[in-house]
Amino acid sequence: MKTTLLLGCLLALPLAAAAQTVRELNVPQAQYVPTQWKGAWITHPGIEPSGYGVVHFRRTFDLAEKPAEFIVNLTADNQYRLYVNGRFVNFGPQLSDVRHWRFETVDLAPFLQAGRNVVAVEVINWGINRFYGIMSTQTALAINGYSPAAEVLNTQADTWKTYHNRAYRENYPNWVFGVDIVGGFYASNPADSLRADQYPWGWQTPGYDDRAWPKAKWVWGVNSYTTSFSWIVEPRNTPLQTSRVERFARLVPAAAHHPGQHHGHPAAGPKPRNHRLPGTETLRRQGGHGAPHLRRKPI
Repeated sequence: MKTTLLLGCLLALPLAAAAQTVRELNVPQAQYVPTQWKGAWITHPGIEPSGYGVVHFRRTFDLAEKPAEFIVNLTADNQYRLYVNGRFVNFGPQLSDVRHWRFETVDLAPFLQAGRNVVAVEVINWGINRFYGIMSTQTALAINGYSPAAEVLNTQADTWKTYHNRAYRENYPNWVFGVDIVGGFYASNPADSLRADQYPWGWQTPGYDDRAWPKAKWVWGVNSYTTSFSWIVEPRNTPLQTSRVERFARLVPAAAHHPGQHHGHPAAGPKPRNHRLPGTETLRRQGGHGAPHLRRKPI
C-alpha cells in the first residue's frame, strides 16, 4: 500500500527537528569576510537547474583531532539546511536578491569530532511558483572554508557528492478558484508531498552509504564584485532566525475536506474524524518560507 503524506504551508517560521544552536559571526560586525572564495557554486548534474527540486549534498572527511575553530561561509539558491554529523546546525540564506546575495558564517567546531565526519546540506528550489520575494538564478550550493582547517569543505565538483531527492513532489495550492483555500489568498512557496518509502532516511548521518551518489557539477565561481552577472555575495547582516520543535495536535484524513465550506459555515456531510498515525510524527519545514513535511518514524 502506497502512502503519500501531504501538508500545506500556512506559516513563515521554519520548524527544525532540533533547536538552532549557532550564531551568525558577522553580526553585529563583519569580521569573517573572505577576500576571495575558494569554494565554487555546485549543483546536481541531472536536475532542471531552475525547476522545483530538493537536492542533498555530502562531504565526508577525517580529522586528527577535534578542532578549536572551524569557521565556514555558506549560501545556496534558493535555500539550504545544514547538518554536521547528523545534527541540525542552521538554515539560510538571509533573503537576498541576485545582486546582493547573502551568506552565513558559522563555527562548526562544536559539532565535529576526531576521526570521520560528514557535513550534509539540503538545498531546495521551489521553482517557478516560488514566493515572489525569493529571487533565483538556479539550484546551487557554495561553501568557503574560512578557517584553514575548514578549507576541506570548499565546494568543488570532485569533492562533494549529491543526490536528487525525488521523494518530494510539488503541490501548489489552488486558491484562485477556491479549491484548496476558500475565501483566502496564498502568497508563499508551493506545498510538498512526500513519499516516505522513497526518502533516503539518514542521508545526513556519518553512517549513510553514499557510494551510489554522483559527484557534484561545477556551476560558477563565487565573487563579490559588481561585474558578476549574478550571485554577488555579501555577508549576512541580521542574526540567525531561531527554530523550535512543534508537535501536531491532531491529524485528519484528506477525505474530510469539504469544498463547499465557506467562511466558517460547514457544508453538509459527516464531520471530520480525528486520525492519528502510529509512531512519532514531527513537523519539518524547508528553509525560511517552505512547506512543512510530516516525517513518520517507524515504530
